[in-house]
Amino acid sequence: MGWDVVRDFFAHHRGKFFGSLLGLVLAVMIMRLGFLWTLFITAVVAAGYLVGKHFDDEQDNLLDVLTRLLPPGGRR
Repeated sequence: MGWDVVRDFFAHHRGKFFGSLLGLVLAVMIMRLGFLWTLFITAVVAAGYLVGKHFDDEQDNLLDVLTRLLPPGGRR
């Protein structure tokens, strides 16, 4: 069994593999930390992913995003 078999497996079943791995990680986190902590950590990770994706897609910098989100009047 060579690396060609492994590469072929991941090429055809990448989503299934990572979905199963994510399910396993979430199950262990729920058992160790509890449901609410796991939900909080998942929400923070998802928010971080969305912010990073926005920066990757839009090429905005942090100051531009904060200027749009925060109310004016705080700068001097």
